[in-house]
Amino acid sequence: MTPEQEEELLREVRTLSERIEGLRRLHVSRARWPRVFARDLAINPDAQYRVHLIGVMYWLINLPVMTWLFFAHMADIWLQWGLYITLMYSIYANLATDYGAMSAAIAAMNGKVRPGRKKSDPGLKSDDDHG
Repeated sequence: MTPEQEEELLREVRTLSERIEGLRRLHVSRARWPRVFARDLAINPDAQYRVHLIGVMYWLINLPVMTWLFFAHMADIWLQWGLYITLMYSIYANLATDYGAMSAAIAAMNGKVRPGRKKSDPGLKSDDDHG
């Protein structure tokens, strides 16, 4: 093997090693996001607030949809009302759970004002309030 061939071979091996390392970094970053998301959700009140805000919106959107489905597509009125009341209890329980979790997240943030909220909103303190 000539020195030129040896050097060409070493360059090719280095290039392949760099490409493999790049693929490893890409794989690690893709595999880490669930762990990062779960950790953020466990310890970050702002992330908890956002997740439960989405839950509240989901249940508020479900309420009229489920009402329409039950009253438009069921024939027996007593069965209809019984299932509807059970459904409303369930939606209210989920809504109250998410809304309560949002309140807990705000409390965990030491009452800081969330972005987009006015400092004059009752019950919330800004970073400037001390006491």
